[in-house]
Amino acid sequence: MKELKFSEGRITLLKHRSFMATIYLLDAISMFLDENPEITPKLYRTIRDRVKNKWGDTLVAYYGLSSKDHLQKMFELSSPLGWGKSELIKYDEVNGEGIFRTFDAPVGVSLKGNLKFFAEHLWRGITAGTASTILKREIDVIETKCIAQGADYCEFIFMPSEKAELVKEKFPFQV
Repeated sequence: MKELKFSEGRITLLKHRSFMATIYLLDAISMFLDENPEITPKLYRTIRDRVKNKWGDTLVAYYGLSSKDHLQKMFELSSPLGWGKSELIKYDEVNGEGIFRTFDAPVGVSLKGNLKFFAEHLWRGITAGTASTILKREIDVIETKCIAQGADYCEFIFMPSEKAELVKEKFPFQV
């Protein structure tokens, strides 16, 4: 993958600094959020907004694809970085919403059976920020199935933020 480069003390993806860490870093963050779920939405929004203004812009400028192809490219680029294998299940470009699944999601697999709430908050923030740029509107991602809760994969719905506000009671501590 030509977009991913390794040099002395540095990893870059599309000229953005990246890093490798063991799953235990993500586990620790997820366990902390599971014990303090009220702060999860704020951390999620912070990640979403930071990614939207940095990574999302780069992806769109670099590839110049249709929105659906950009979403699929985001999943393609995230897989070798260890975020699992994601696939777009449903996509409605007009309404800016859809469903995707992530198989072998890192935190879900690592903490299976050990969390009260869903696990992939960092992945939700990354995908929401990138999707917000791609779809040119504020997007939220909500996890509806989780490997950590016993599902075979993590499933996520994405939609404009104003619509997510209407369903957030059904999915506590996410948006």
